[in-house]
Amino acid sequence: MRDEADLHAIRWLRFVRKGIMLCRRMTRYFFAFVFLVLALSVNAQDYQKGAEAYDRRDYDEALQQWRPLAELGVAEAQSSLAHLYVFGLGVQEDYAEAAKWYREAAAQGYAEAQFNFGIMYDLGAGVPQDNVRAYMWTGLAAAGGYRRADEALARMSDAFSSSEVIEAKERIGDWSPGSDSAETERGWAAFEAGDTATALQAWRPLANEGEPNMQSNVANLLNSAGEVEAALELWSKAAEKGNRQAQYSIGTLYSQGRGVEQSYSQAATWWRKAATRCNVPAQYNLGLLYYYGDGVQRDMEKAYIWFTRAASGYQKSIDDGFDMTSPHKDAVGMGKKAYRRLSGSQKDKAMRFQDDLCEG
Repeated sequence: MRDEADLHAIRWLRFVRKGIMLCRRMTRYFFAFVFLVLALSVNAQDYQKGAEAYDRRDYDEALQQWRPLAELGVAEAQSSLAHLYVFGLGVQEDYAEAAKWYREAAAQGYAEAQFNFGIMYDLGAGVPQDNVRAYMWTGLAAAGGYRRADEALARMSDAFSSSEVIEAKERIGDWSPGSDSAETERGWAAFEAGDTATALQAWRPLANEGEPNMQSNVANLLNSAGEVEAALELWSKAAEKGNRQAQYSIGTLYSQGRGVEQSYSQAATWWRKAATRCNVPAQYNLGLLYYYGDGVQRDMEKAYIWFTRAASGYQKSIDDGFDMTSPHKDAVGMGKKAYRRLSGSQKDKAMRFQDDLCEG
């Protein structure tokens, strides 16, 4: 009986102890919540102090209030700090620094910063001139309700090529706060300016976090620098997640025997993965393998189908304003050669299935 009483006592002590631990945990969460609310309140007060200083043209005070908030990631403060750098108010005029802070705020979805960042791309101020990014960021600002963006967007629609507008709209459709982060954007800006070191610095942390597009981008830079093994490792990770550019690149390494044992069979495997996801060069290369029987059984029907798909893809690029005339001509020419080797029934079958091989 005593043993049973002792057991009950032990259980009760455990219950009480758990209750105490739970109360302590809840207390910590409560105070953490209180501190968060207080921090947000202080941030708002400090920002307002900066706004009041700006209104009375005390730009040094505005800078002193806004910079710490901007460094903490407050989008409104980042956008306001960028404004000071654009007009040289309290600081030396610096478009590159302004673009940096607009980029930070824009990546969080702050519409005013998105508009101003788009205008900087339009003018090539602080960033390389880029019509696609100009339209994209201005379009995002318009979607966010920033009134001035609508007029600018209409002007850009008239001034930019249809292919640029189409690409920008596709990027707008894919964008969400954080998906095109400030570091991603910084990397692209550096890459387009020829600064691959800065692009690598911006993209590598994102690649390490497992983002497949960034893994593929970093791999491309490493491969260009001759670091094939490191590139292959990242391409492999991205390819496992369905990144078609990475799949194509791995196939190319196998076809050339760079960093891996040369194997047309392995090249065919990887190019097939990329080709079925609409990678046009992979479609053309896969057609070549089937035409010559390298790594696969020779098959004129499949060769014709993939050449035709590649020709169609290159034609779409031409229609969008890209110079793909030469590869389009090659795909059409090889398609004709394969077609001439088909029987009547094979031609009918190939025509029926040539548009059903791309998953998007």
